[in-house]
Amino acid sequence: MNVERTASEAIQCKTGLEQFVAGGKPTQTPLLSKMYMARSKLIRRSLEAAILFHGRENLQLLNLGGGLDIGYTDIAETQFVVDLPNTLKNLPPSNQLPANTHYITCNLEDTDALSRSLSVYSFDFNRPTIVLMECVLSYIREDAAQKLLRWINEHVRHCVFIAYDPICGVNASESKAKSFSRMMLERFQERKA
Repeated sequence: MNVERTASEAIQCKTGLEQFVAGGKPTQTPLLSKMYMARSKLIRRSLEAAILFHGRENLQLLNLGGGLDIGYTDIAETQFVVDLPNTLKNLPPSNQLPANTHYITCNLEDTDALSRSLSVYSFDFNRPTIVLMECVLSYIREDAAQKLLRWINEHVRHCVFIAYDPICGVNASESKAKSFSRMMLERFQERKA
């Protein structure tokens, strides 16, 4: 899978967003930059709503496919970011990373390995948890996606689940919304993702 480039682009758009909005040079097309901004705000608001439900104390965040994004470290007492080794190898030095965050390399298609890896880092399956997945299911096989969702349902006892993934209509008529979906599918195909 080739997800590193997409993860890097997403982070560039999120971190360069203020410059783009303030009139600086965008890191992506204006439409894509606006989509990343809207997505970032939507996820942030969803996370804040989950905090109202659970409270911040004793809350943990399980960010599946979180990669290089360190934008949510203030959400929970403890954060676990799980992603592929090729993605996490691009993290900054450990002394520049948040102290409350554990970075775990694992292929999300292997839920047995995910369970073992989380246990090594003292993930508490009974503790209130926000499970966050941003554009993760798009990158894994359909059967593996179903298995991952079942695993979350069966293993994470007190869970608020937040997922952001495109739903692309392949046979839909040409409209602005559908053309964006097609553009995403073409980008995935280019990257053999």
